[in-house]
This record gives sequence, structure tokens and C-alpha cells, in this order.
Amino acid sequence: MRELRTRLKMRQSDLAHEAGVTRQTIIAIEKDRLNPSVVVALQVARALREPLDYVFYLGPPASVPEAPAFSATAAPAEGADETTEGTGEQPQAVWDFL
Repeated sequence: MRELRTRLKMRQSDLAHEAGVTRQTIIAIEKDRLNPSVVVALQVARALREPLDYVFYLGPPASVPEAPAFSATAAPAEGADETTEGTGEQPQAVWDFL
């Protein structure tokens, strides 16, 4: 966020004014001391003239639990679509289950 703000030659107070928040809020966001609400993030992104997901993005979680391995021999859940059962193929995406 700081890089985008400086590229636009904006001071923290300028960005705060355009986004409708305090300068302290901008400082806290830039120092990773505050995760903004959705509304504040949208206002900041608009003030920086960039898409929301370019200004703010989710990093990987601190610890990612390992997903259970898919077993082609496991019985499908009751009522599940059996499009890949018996073929040995593993679904490539969520919509492959549908």
C-alpha cells in the first residue's frame, strides 16, 4: 500500500482524507498493525485507483493443515455423483464432483 501511495505522490494524510479514515489508520495498515475492514479496504483501494485485490491480498495461513489424500477406491458419499468412480481418475476441481 505504501508503494502505491508514494507512486501517486500522496502523503498518508492525503490518502486518509480520500479514503475517509484517519492518518493513524493508514499508518497502522502500512505497518501491518491493522487489517482493515472490507469497507475501509474498498475506500483505500478506490483512493489508490487500483483494484482491491491488488492493494490487499491474502497470504498463506500460518499453518496449513494437510488435506487428506483422495482415494479412488473409497466409497462415494450417499447421493454423490459417480462420474469418476471406477475410472481411477481423480477429480481436478470442485466442479468435477458436481
